[in-house]
Amino acid sequence: MRSFSTQSFHPLKSLLVSYSNRTAGNILIVVGVMLIAFFLCCVLYYFNQREQNRLRREREKEREIHNKQLAEALQAAQIASNSKTMFLSNMSHDIRTPMNAVIGFTTLLAKDAENPEKVREYTKKIMASGQHLLSLINDILDVSKIESGKVVLTVEEFTLNDLVSSVDAIIRPMANGRNQKFHVEVTGIKHEYLMGDETRINQILINLLSNAVKYTQEGGNIWLRMIGMKQRSPQFEHIRIEVQDDGYGMTPEYLKVIFDAFTRAENSTTNKVQGTGLGMAITKNIVELMGGTIDVSSEVNKGTLFRVELELRIPEGQSYKQFWEKNEIFQILTVDNDEAVCENIHMLMVDTGVVVDTVSSAQTAIGYLQEKMPVENTYQMLLVDWNTVNVEGIQRLKEIRALVPETIPILLLADCDAEGMEEALLMKNIKVLTKPFFVCAFQEKILEIRAELNHDKTEDICEVNSLDGLHFLAAEDNEINAEILREILSMEGADCELVENGQLAVACFANAAEKEFDAILMDVQMPVMNGYDATRAIRALDRSDAREIPIIAMTANAFAEDEKEALDAGMDVHLAKPIDIELLKKVINQYVPRKEITKL
Repeated sequence: MRSFSTQSFHPLKSLLVSYSNRTAGNILIVVGVMLIAFFLCCVLYYFNQREQNRLRREREKEREIHNKQLAEALQAAQIASNSKTMFLSNMSHDIRTPMNAVIGFTTLLAKDAENPEKVREYTKKIMASGQHLLSLINDILDVSKIESGKVVLTVEEFTLNDLVSSVDAIIRPMANGRNQKFHVEVTGIKHEYLMGDETRINQILINLLSNAVKYTQEGGNIWLRMIGMKQRSPQFEHIRIEVQDDGYGMTPEYLKVIFDAFTRAENSTTNKVQGTGLGMAITKNIVELMGGTIDVSSEVNKGTLFRVELELRIPEGQSYKQFWEKNEIFQILTVDNDEAVCENIHMLMVDTGVVVDTVSSAQTAIGYLQEKMPVENTYQMLLVDWNTVNVEGIQRLKEIRALVPETIPILLLADCDAEGMEEALLMKNIKVLTKPFFVCAFQEKILEIRAELNHDKTEDICEVNSLDGLHFLAAEDNEINAEILREILSMEGADCELVENGQLAVACFANAAEKEFDAILMDVQMPVMNGYDATRAIRALDRSDAREIPIIAMTANAFAEDEKEALDAGMDVHLAKPIDIELLKKVINQYVPRKEITKL
C-alpha cells in the first residue's frame, strides 16, 4: 500500500482555514450591517413616532383652539342674538310709545277740534312725538349705514360759532325743561373757521348732550367745553370736546359695553329713558371715522365725563383784517374778571389787527377811560362782561356809558339765559353778545349795529325768506303727502300744481309757459315714471328754462347714495322726508331767483 505523509495535507488545511476565516469575517460583516440597519430602523421608527406624536398633539391643540373659537363664536352669536332680541323689544316699546301718542292725540284732536287751546296743545304734543319717532328711525338708519360702510363725510368750511349756536338752540330748551343749568365754555382755540363735517360733529354733540340731559336729575348741571389743545401740525386745530354732567352716572360693568350697539343701562332710574341703545355706538363710529378718539369716565350718583379729541384742518388763505379796516375798528376795550375769557378773546382776535385792551373790573375801566379822554380817539367798541356788572352793580355800567360817546357801542357779554338785563338794554347803544365769544358772531353784531345806525331797515327780510307768490310744480304719488305739501305751501303764501307721477310732471312742465313754475318739487319713488327719469326727461326738453329751473328731490330715500343719484340725475338738491318747512324755505331761497316784490 502507498502511504501519505501528513505534510501533504498542510496546503489544503491552510486553504480550509483561510476560507473559514473569510466566511466568519463575512458573517460578522453581514451581522454588523444587519445590526446597523436594525439600529437605523429603530432610530427612524423612533423619530417617525415622535413626529407622529407631535403632529397628533398639534392637531389636538388645533382642534381645541377651533372648538374654543367655535364656542366663543357661539357665545358671541348668542349674546348678539340676545342683544338684538332685547333691542327689538326696546324698539317695539319705544316706537309704540310715540305712535300711541300720535294716534291718541289725533283722536282727541278730532274730538276737540272746536277748542283752539286744546288743538294747539295736542298738535304740539303730536309734533314732539313725531320728532322722537323720527329720531329713533334715524338712529337705525345711521347704524345700518355705518355697518355697511356707507357713511361718507362731507368736509366743508364751517365756524365754531354756528356749531355751538345750533347745539345750544337744541340742548338749552331740553335742559331748561328739566330745570337744569347748561354751561358752555370755549377756551384756547386759535381758529374758529375750520374744515370738517359740521353735520356729523353736530350729531356727536347732540348725542352726548341729550344723553347728559336725560340721565341727569332735575336741577342738575350739564357742561359743554371746547378746549384748544397743543397743535400736532400747523395745518390742524387740535380740539378736545368735553361733555360732563353731575347726574346718575354709570356702573363699571356698563362702562365696558357703553359703545356697543343695542346696549342700554338698565336700572330703576334709567328704564324710564327711551332710546334705541345705538347712540353711543354711532357716536364712537363717527368719531373714529373722523380720525378722532372718544373715552368716558363715570361714577354712580356722581356723574359722567365724555372726552372727544378731533383734529380739524384750518382753511387756507383766511383774511381777517379787511373787515375791521372797512368798519374802522382798530382798538377795543374788554371789561371782564375772568382771565380765561380775556385770554380767549385775545387769542381769537390776534389775526384781525385789532388791539384788545383788557381790565378786570368796571371800576378799573372807569378810571382807565377817564385817562384816555377823548375816548372816541382810542376805542371804537367796548365789551363788558354781564357777570362783572352784576357783581359791581349796574350803576358802574351807567358811569361807563356816560364816559363813552353814544356812537361807540357797548356789547354785554352774557350767557344765553342771562337775566336782569332789561335796565341795561334801555341805555343808548348797548347790545348783547352771547357767550362764548366768537369773532364771526362779533362781526355779525357789528353789522347789525351799523345797519341800525345807518337806518338800514330790515323789513323785507321776512319777505325774502318767505315763499309768498311762488308757483311750484310738485310730483307726489301719495295723496296724504300731497295734501300736506299743498297746505304747507299755501300757509307760506305759495301755490302748486300737483301731479301723481313723473310722466305727468314731464308733460305738465312741457305744456306750461316758460318761467311759469319757480321750481319743481320731485318725489323719487313714483309709478309709471320715477323722479330720476322724470328729471332727466325735463332737463332734456328743448326749452331754455328746462336746464335752469331748480328741481328739488323730496324723498324718503335718506342714504348718501340716494342723494348722489338725485344729483347725478340733474336735481339741484336732495331733501329727506319728513320735510322741514324752514329747511325747504332756506333751500328755495338759495336756488330760486327772487321776483321783484311790488308793494301796494
